[in-house]
Amino acid sequence: MTQKKFDIFTLEPYEEPLYKPFQYKVYYGGRDGTKSTIFAKALLRLSFEKKCTIVCCREYFGDLELSVFKNFKEIIDEVEEYKSFFKILSTHIVNTKTKSEIHFKGLRDINSNSIKSVHGIDYIWIEEGAYVSNQTWTDLDPTIRKGGSEIWISMNPKNETDYLYNEFIVNGKLKYGDRLVLQKLSWRNNKYLSEESYFKIQQMRLLDFDKYMHVYEGECLRNDNAHVFKSEFFIIDEFEEPQGIHPYFGLDFGWTDASAGIRCYIEDQNLYITHEFKRSHVSVDILGEEVSKSLKDYKKDGSYMITCDSSSPDLINLFNKYGYPAKPAMKGRGSIEAGITYIKTFKKCYVHSRCTEFIKEAYNLKYETDRYSGQIKDKIMDKDNHLIDCLRYALEDCMKNRFNVEYKYKNVLDSSVWV
Repeated sequence: MTQKKFDIFTLEPYEEPLYKPFQYKVYYGGRDGTKSTIFAKALLRLSFEKKCTIVCCREYFGDLELSVFKNFKEIIDEVEEYKSFFKILSTHIVNTKTKSEIHFKGLRDINSNSIKSVHGIDYIWIEEGAYVSNQTWTDLDPTIRKGGSEIWISMNPKNETDYLYNEFIVNGKLKYGDRLVLQKLSWRNNKYLSEESYFKIQQMRLLDFDKYMHVYEGECLRNDNAHVFKSEFFIIDEFEEPQGIHPYFGLDFGWTDASAGIRCYIEDQNLYITHEFKRSHVSVDILGEEVSKSLKDYKKDGSYMITCDSSSPDLINLFNKYGYPAKPAMKGRGSIEAGITYIKTFKKCYVHSRCTEFIKEAYNLKYETDRYSGQIKDKIMDKDNHLIDCLRYALEDCMKNRFNVEYKYKNVLDSSVWV
């Protein structure tokens, strides 16, 4: 029996916020992440709660069949429970039980009052949000003012300069706070992913890492000059670990901004990233236990030491008190650049495909840019780099030993030497 593509009775955890009252709901990520499907499923379901007006729009509307109209139609056609309740018309869809209506519009028509002419909008879904301009958003946002109304946005990020990418993904939590739900999805969230699609994903990941990260992981297109690591430095694979290796561990403390940990090893002048840990709101009394669950071989009262962010000595002491071997990293001026320089001396960095957060951080790590000239500086941005920091900490003893034998790293910012 063929498995149905649309399950209207079971909700995945990432779908649940769609049924709760938030003014802004933004779901983003790569291709095959099911964003359009779960939005259409949710809006069809919400149309039964009351008589409501739903508008689905994009910057340029074009052909109805090329819009998310087809997503609604596919769900209604397959789900037996829906067939008798929805009437699919030439321009919109009607829930015959509640008289709710689903309309499809183009945001560029806002100047001709297309959106404004739809009275009392309850839900507006902006698809392909990466293409929505500053002016369009400035015109649209104040238009949706009915009490309890919501703006839903789905997007596959394209450029870091895109307006809604900056408005919500970069600055959304700061600007909108608890009014915003921000959720990233990827092909891993698609339980109906076909074998053909999975093959294409794996092939692109092996043959064109940059393209894979943009198309399937939902990362912005890169400016290679501004990014610290070249994409060809990384090989994403599900490699098997040889016997007898010595693992290294690093830990960065956090709370709201997440604690992070990493496990790696060195073999034949290549660096291997095997396991990662990244979670927010984990108290230090259970952090050691949680880290040990994610990082293979790191155990309570074990033989392997984890090197930690030295800015939190009290937390390191507590870690040791609870039986988890930990020591501080020797941080200092120039230590970030020193650590990155050392990492880049390896021939390749193999990253296990389960380490998705590390892949994202490494892909996006950038140098600072001069605000006046736009020129790229030598200094690395200290942002969204918790696992990169963990990797530097984990390799610190290896780096010090190698640098003492071969050379010293000269700080690019002053004449001091960091060893």
